[in-house]
Amino acid sequence: MNFFITDSAYQELLKIEKVPSHSDLRMELYKFLSKKKTIDEFKAGKRVLEGPGQNPFIKVRVGGSGKFRMHYLLFIKDNKLYISHLHPKRGRKERENLNTPERKIALREAIAASEGFTCYEVILNSEKQTCDFKLFTKSKNVL
Repeated sequence: MNFFITDSAYQELLKIEKVPSHSDLRMELYKFLSKKKTIDEFKAGKRVLEGPGQNPFIKVRVGGSGKFRMHYLLFIKDNKLYISHLHPKRGRKERENLNTPERKIALREAIAASEGFTCYEVILNSEKQTCDFKLFTKSKNVL
């Protein structure tokens, strides 16, 4: 399974993790992504919109109740997951949920990333149990 995060979700992640109570976001993201091994496990979540070709757009909890919420687009055939939105459920930057227009924007951003627009590859660092990010474009990989 390959994991990617849209540019806007990555920029939001950088802001969120600056808040001391949310500094564990990368670790929680690592736990979530590394724990699931099959497409069916990633499909288990609340579908909020259908993606292109009936690829599900899903929202899930990351880190349990009250930690973080993540929205992602799952490309089943290609074994790719595009994270398009992250937000904390509690604390200074808390949000309850995205409204319908915000979900549609997040879905469009995930689709754009899948079509070659700038995004970041999520690299699972098992040694540090965290996530690292590498700028990624479809035509070429940029460091």
